[in-house]
Amino acid sequence: MATEVQKGKLYRATADMLRRYRADKARVAILNLDLAAIERELTMLTKEAPDEVIAGVYFAGREMSGMPHGSGISDRTAWAAEAWRKEHDEEWRRWQQLVEEQTRKSRERETLLEKLQKIDVAIDSLLPIEKQVVTLFYVQGKGWGDVSAATGYSAVQCGRIRDRAVWYMTLSLFARRNVRQ
Repeated sequence: MATEVQKGKLYRATADMLRRYRADKARVAILNLDLAAIERELTMLTKEAPDEVIAGVYFAGREMSGMPHGSGISDRTAWAAEAWRKEHDEEWRRWQQLVEEQTRKSRERETLLEKLQKIDVAIDSLLPIEKQVVTLFYVQGKGWGDVSAATGYSAVQCGRIRDRAVWYMTLSLFARRNVRQ
């Protein structure tokens, strides 16, 4: 029967975070690969555009009044950027899609990295045996038999150690105080 601690939403949230730990690490690696590919494609797209277009691309949507723009970008540069955008509409749209995708994936990666860092700090705050059990069970994905063999404790005792460790991690992650004092 589950203890009152194990029934709590925060305890379950911590256990879920630990269960997803390896998948989140893999997702970060995939996002890094995706972001590198996006960066390569953006580099290729910008190499094809004339320098004055790259400089004026953000100003092309402004009104071209004949007056100088505050940034030193002339109407001529804005016209060149607008002409290039019209001529290369497909590339322009692809560039916009890539920038949006890059932004979205960068945000996702940063969110995951922050979450993983918090989990790592919470794991590091555990007692050595708790840290070993949590690392073997959640991070390395070992079964209770393997965890038991590695620690020298019975599988049942390893489960109890895990429960206590997850509880302390819950306090570390959600209460924002040192739980071992």
